[in-house]
Amino acid sequence: MDRPAHPEAERRIAAVPLWRGREVSAQRLHGGNTNHAWRVTVRDPDACYFLKLHGTGTDDFIDRETAREAAARAGEMGHAPKLHLYDPAAGVEVFEFLQGYRSCDTLDAFDPVIRRGIVDIYRSIHGAAPLRRSNTGFEQFDRHLRRAEALRLPIRGGVEDLVAARTRIGHAVAAAGMDLRFCFNDSFIANYMVDDRRTVRIVDWEFAGNNDPYWDLAMFALETFRTGRDDIDEMLEWHDGRARPEIAARVSAYAALAAATWGLWAACQDATSALPFDFGKYAGILLMKARGLMAQPAWAEGLARL
Repeated sequence: MDRPAHPEAERRIAAVPLWRGREVSAQRLHGGNTNHAWRVTVRDPDACYFLKLHGTGTDDFIDRETAREAAARAGEMGHAPKLHLYDPAAGVEVFEFLQGYRSCDTLDAFDPVIRRGIVDIYRSIHGAAPLRRSNTGFEQFDRHLRRAEALRLPIRGGVEDLVAARTRIGHAVAAAGMDLRFCFNDSFIANYMVDDRRTVRIVDWEFAGNNDPYWDLAMFALETFRTGRDDIDEMLEWHDGRARPEIAARVSAYAALAAATWGLWAACQDATSALPFDFGKYAGILLMKARGLMAQPAWAEGLARL
């Protein structure tokens, strides 16, 4: 085996039963904010796999059983790489390697074919049978807030305004009602993979769960800087067949709350993760985005339409 950078990674890679006793080479892949990723090539017969090693402490905020269910079902539906092995006790996952695909970047969001491909996958999973467990946007916010409080993190600007916004949005959505469906719940741009034909696949289903489908659209809008009304209406026309003002308002409200939610997540990661990523700066950017969206007059006006 090509020697990985860390002996523990070497041990875990070598122990995978799919290639035990065979000639294996492993190449570290960069990217990702929670886990360690490797491309594993196996000889006799030749095969290539994507291997994920769970990051330290990630079980504190990831429901592994729901993640497995979501990844397996998305793979079966053709929206994600096929799952070959899932061993949460060993902290190991093995997937089909998406040959010919690359991770998207923000510039890809300007391509309407790619945007439509992502929304089409969302529409497909939202129309499928629900998962076993929920992971609503409100549950995510509350969970990361509790974790930040337990870690006694000094959140810049405090959390009172964020909690107030969460409460306000929660009351408005509860009054209007929401339908919980199979959702991806993540929009990190590199999780969207595309090939030369601009065919889209989605990877990393760790935060999946039953949620309001419009949370997925809101997170995609937030990640790609497309939170304007025209951009939201475009997604809704693709997803629903028409853009309704009250649903557009919900997507806008969710975008601000999603930024706050992931800002709290990033702050917790900054305190606990060993990955070489500046989570502190990321948290600051997300919380700034959240407060910027909440400060817009259109945001408050939109809440009255939910």
